[in-house]
Amino acid sequence: MNKLKHFFKSISMKGNLGMGLIALILITACTTIERPLDNLVFVKFQMAGRVSPLTDTLTITAHRMDGGDTLLTERPLQNVDSFMVRMSYHQNEDEYILSMTDTLGYKYKDTIWVAKENYPHFESIDFAPTYFHTITGVRHTYNTIDSIVINNKNVTYDATNPHFIIYFREHN
Repeated sequence: MNKLKHFFKSISMKGNLGMGLIALILITACTTIERPLDNLVFVKFQMAGRVSPLTDTLTITAHRMDGGDTLLTERPLQNVDSFMVRMSYHQNEDEYILSMTDTLGYKYKDTIWVAKENYPHFESIDFAPTYFHTITGVRHTYNTIDSIVINNKNVTYDATNPHFIIYFREHN
């Protein structure tokens, strides 16, 4: 402990250079502590109605601006009552394709378009910004989806409160 006190005392005696070094150490320490461990931003869809939890097998893809599709679920989801997917950073509208296979093997597909505003969120100048979003609208096809309600329009690190409530039609 005495060696540490002596070190800081010798630095501080060197004037502004020593104080600048101390400030740099403290600033660096603060930025690494305040950075979230998982700074990913997800939008959450909560299922409601008679088909919650969803017994069908669900796979979610996103349509990219370059015309390709990106698989958003590592494996098909089954017996879930909600799902979370990433949002794009620069598109004003995201397109999600929900592909479902029911328990009898019938396949259904719906598309959801989420309109949004994107804005950068800076944790520190040391790191690239994360993008937060404000949802401005939603539309969808009606093959298996009955309706979607915007429940929480602000998409940040916190996905505990669902952003959308999604109601599916019952299959006959």
